[in-house]
Amino acid sequence: MTTTPGFWQYETSGRLRPVIVAYLHGKPLDDEQVTMMRAYLRQWINADVWRNDEGLDDLKTRINELVDRASIDRWLSDALDLGIDPL
Repeated sequence: MTTTPGFWQYETSGRLRPVIVAYLHGKPLDDEQVTMMRAYLRQWINADVWRNDEGLDDLKTRINELVDRASIDRWLSDALDLGIDPL
């Protein structure tokens, strides 16, 4: 069975949406928001729908290094290079 990533717009707790919106509007993210963003991106990149290649392994490895907006920006840019767009 293949798992697909959950998209942030369909998350039902109401906690993730403000984090993503803040990120998309260039607002600062506090530590809790960074943690939520990292968890969201982790479930996204670990879904089995992506083709297995070197870049994907790198993104999976680097997910724990997302500690601020700059590291999230770099990670998302690299994900986009692989055709993966979680936002």
